[in-house]
Amino acid sequence: MNRVSIQLKIFSGIAVILLISVSLSVVISVVNQRNALLETSQRDVRITNEILNAVIRNIMLDGEAPLAVSTIEDLQQVPGLDQLQIYRRDGRVAFSDFETLDFVNDFQTFMMFGRTPRQDDEEVSLEAFQRTVESSTPQVVENIADRQLEFFFPIINTADCRVCHGSDHLVRGVAYYRVSLQRVFTEIDRGRNTLIIFFLGTGGFIALVLFSLMRRVVIAPVQSLGQVVQTVGQGNLDVQAEVRSRDEFGLLSQQINTMISGLKEKNRLELENSIIETRNRENQKYLDNIGEGLLLIDSERKISPQYSRFISELFGTDDIAGLGLDQFIYPDEHPDSDLRRELRDFLDVIFDSVQTEMDMIMSINPLKDLSLQVSSGEGTRRIIIDASFYRIMEGDRVENVMVIFTDRTNLVEVQEELERERQRSDAELEQIAAVLRIGPGSFSEFSADAHSVLERLERLESGSGGLDIEALARDLHSVKGTARYLNFLAIGESIHEVETHLPDAADAKLSAGFFPALDRFRRDLAGIEEIKTRFLSFSAASSQGDAAPGARESNVLEFRRAVQRMIGEIADQQEKRIAVKFRGSVRNLPDFRSLRPLLIHLVRNAVDHGLEERYERLAVGKDEEGRIEFIFSRTEDGGYKIIVADDGRGIDFDAVRARAERRGLIEEGKRLSRQDLVKILFSPGFSTRDSADELSGRGVGLDAVQAGIAEMGGRISVWTQEGKGTHFTILIPENFSGQSSGNDG
Repeated sequence: MNRVSIQLKIFSGIAVILLISVSLSVVISVVNQRNALLETSQRDVRITNEILNAVIRNIMLDGEAPLAVSTIEDLQQVPGLDQLQIYRRDGRVAFSDFETLDFVNDFQTFMMFGRTPRQDDEEVSLEAFQRTVESSTPQVVENIADRQLEFFFPIINTADCRVCHGSDHLVRGVAYYRVSLQRVFTEIDRGRNTLIIFFLGTGGFIALVLFSLMRRVVIAPVQSLGQVVQTVGQGNLDVQAEVRSRDEFGLLSQQINTMISGLKEKNRLELENSIIETRNRENQKYLDNIGEGLLLIDSERKISPQYSRFISELFGTDDIAGLGLDQFIYPDEHPDSDLRRELRDFLDVIFDSVQTEMDMIMSINPLKDLSLQVSSGEGTRRIIIDASFYRIMEGDRVENVMVIFTDRTNLVEVQEELERERQRSDAELEQIAAVLRIGPGSFSEFSADAHSVLERLERLESGSGGLDIEALARDLHSVKGTARYLNFLAIGESIHEVETHLPDAADAKLSAGFFPALDRFRRDLAGIEEIKTRFLSFSAASSQGDAAPGARESNVLEFRRAVQRMIGEIADQQEKRIAVKFRGSVRNLPDFRSLRPLLIHLVRNAVDHGLEERYERLAVGKDEEGRIEFIFSRTEDGGYKIIVADDGRGIDFDAVRARAERRGLIEEGKRLSRQDLVKILFSPGFSTRDSADELSGRGVGLDAVQAGIAEMGGRISVWTQEGKGTHFTILIPENFSGQSSGNDG
């Protein structure tokens, strides 16, 4: 590879920079001089034009055309003025005929002007002349090739002039000047040559000074340092750089000397490291064969390369050394997450709080029985670890921290299975208590409804078509409400999980979560059936109750007790205070099994949507305790009338309208009556909620209530007032014959 001397590079760079600088300076100076001289020439012509205008105006008032002609001839002798002429607006030379003189003599009566000599007549047709006449604006034409400037100045038809020249035009003539620029360009050429000589001389001197300075300041130190580096590269470390300047080269000289000292130290350390590596290999053999997870954390909070094989097997990775412990334990968490920050703070306490006993520090150990999801080539698996920390001291300073991991996965999984068994036993006891409380009749009704829904869900699971998903969602939501009403909490949770994944089936795309949720629902329902079987085998009274449901107590009273308990539990969850009141003379309703889930749905809506929080009620002047009232009565035609009323906030029609616009049910901005908005409330799948919990349905609203009442041959209407509450009124015929009807809105 051909090398180019740094001296040549520097000299060439300085020469190019100076050449560019000189060229730019000369060009800028010449351009400035040219512009200044041209402006001077233009200014002189304007002054000459003003003089000419003043002379012509003054002498023409006296009718002295000969004086005007003489003045023009005199001005034409001005040096540098090649031509001066005055043209009329029609392009002819002024003062070349007697038309104006004859017009004035005809106009006057006391004084007559005689004919005097005139200028030779000629016409001008230049474009600049026409623009001057039409725009009444002076025009300048630069003819650089011939080194000339041409000026066209309009002669304005003033009030004094209009007597003779008429008033039908603003410009009565044009003054034309042609100026030679030969003198200007001669001066420019002379100045350019002078500047070139000056700048070249000055630039050459500066180039010599800069080159001498660069050779002394840059080139000599570089050559000296290069010789030192070459010597070191040959393996001789007994050399020192001798540059003593107080600049970057002096600093570089010190750094090279430091590097040489470092290389000497490195040679010594390499010998020591070979001894240490031999010892580490012996230690690693021990770590690979112990049955515990052991690693070391250094003072920089990083994992040392020495760790046991059990660590790699437990966490399914060999990417361990050099990581922070928080990064190793929580690789998928953000560095500023609470988990990683907590573990870093814990290590800081171990390293920095030397006076604090380890027993006390271990009481806040964040890796105690920690459950993690680790990934390996075999997939993702769950591990449960317990980590113990031990200090390794160097004097009064913590040199390292040893961490020993214990795999507690199997032990904890056994404990969790025992806990699940206990929870299943508790749920079973709750279900037995519920059966004892409500009687086997209501239990059988719930079981039949749940099995009906389960059968359709299993058809959906198998991919069978022809299912009405909206009807299935309504029935599933009703079964969930009945489960809560009967205090079957476990199966209520599993139904809610199925309900969460059910909307994905609307386009025949079941989510992955649907199948385990359905399995849980199936298992919980089978468990309840087993309880029912066991209960009936030991309780003849329950069996008789199943055969003769009419022997049970009043179904309205039974509903009252269950719904009061259910509302109390929901109110506790939402931190609300709610009083429930029942009125009316009706104690039993036919086919109450069909009506009950609809009433439960209205109750849950009232608690969740209607009644305000305690402090919200106090803020608007209401009692802290919300009220829900049931009224059961007979109608004149022998049917039944049920009113479910609350004293809550009432229906938020603005929220209903906004939600309907977002779902495309109505046009944006369209005005609707409250009656129309109430009808939207009863439309399929409508809800003002964007999310769902165990209490609120997922797209299952008042349409479920309306559909159920319609199947009974009844109808539903609603009254609401903002801040006062909402009343739902249900009318059903005496025999619940399944006639078709609708809602009154």
